[in-house]
Amino acid sequence: MTKLGRISNGALNALQRNPKDQTEVNTSNRRVARQVLIYLESADKNAKPRYTFGNGAIPTGNSRPSNYFKNKPTSKDILIQIFHTKKGKVVAINFGKNGYMVTMIAGKEPTIVKDGNCLPSSEK
Repeated sequence: MTKLGRISNGALNALQRNPKDQTEVNTSNRRVARQVLIYLESADKNAKPRYTFGNGAIPTGNSRPSNYFKNKPTSKDILIQIFHTKKGKVVAINFGKNGYMVTMIAGKEPTIVKDGNCLPSSEK
């Protein structure tokens, strides 16, 4: 599948810090990001969010829980990527917490790998 949108720590951190930001407003990226933050009970940085996103750096295919966070992650920090279609259908998720990376791809068995890599942001 090609031409997927991607939500990562960068977008979630920015939206969590400034919910009224107009960047990408009314796009599928923004709609998915907003719903993810609501689902994770983390929509407002000032309201004691359940999860935070480190420094908001954008992960790469080489990112792993051990090298993504520049400082020791807090108990709330997660590493996440969500790949979706233009219509907002989620087709793959990477989720890293406590040194493990969970990867879920539509139509495949989920995997959990200690210090596993993020999915690459584009297919080659």
